[in-house]
Amino acid sequence: MAFGLFSAVLGAQASLFEVELEGSWANTSGSSSDWQGDASLRFWHALPIIPNVAAGMTKRDQGNVFDGSSYNLELFYRLFDAANLRVDWGLAYENWSADHKWLAGTDGGEQLAATARVNWRLPLMNFGVMADALYPLHDEKYQREQYRAGLSYRFTEFPEFRVTGGYQWEDMKAPLHRESYSGPFVGINFLF
Repeated sequence: MAFGLFSAVLGAQASLFEVELEGSWANTSGSSSDWQGDASLRFWHALPIIPNVAAGMTKRDQGNVFDGSSYNLELFYRLFDAANLRVDWGLAYENWSADHKWLAGTDGGEQLAATARVNWRLPLMNFGVMADALYPLHDEKYQREQYRAGLSYRFTEFPEFRVTGGYQWEDMKAPLHRESYSGPFVGINFLF
């Protein structure tokens, strides 16, 4: 939070308010017909004390226990925003609904998780690197832990349009089942 305040005071922020629309698709099961889709809407403002807000959803159809959908709400702070580097940290609430209730041993679940995001556009280039993480904070009947890392390319600056691609790993737990998945992901970002 202190770095965000420092950047805002110096005018290093690009604007006083930003909206980011993000979507991604991943295949972590290895089968070409299985998929996982994510979409989120993030609102950022330059007020350092008040947290920023993000809302998102995930839908998965991978032919296993964790097929279903989840919705999440996140409160986050921008810890650093200068020299084309952005670092966010936050707290998310996620609610999951299972398609295969008899396999999962529950019709759904919820969790609180810590979140982190890093985006860095390389100096004088449109290429960048990105990473994000979701880490559960308590032991519940449903848990999802996820890490992503990859590269991005910026096509336009105003509004900013980026394409990202990389690798994703996640671990999921339900009362009767636990599995880890990994595989490639691709995504798009619009920043207004």
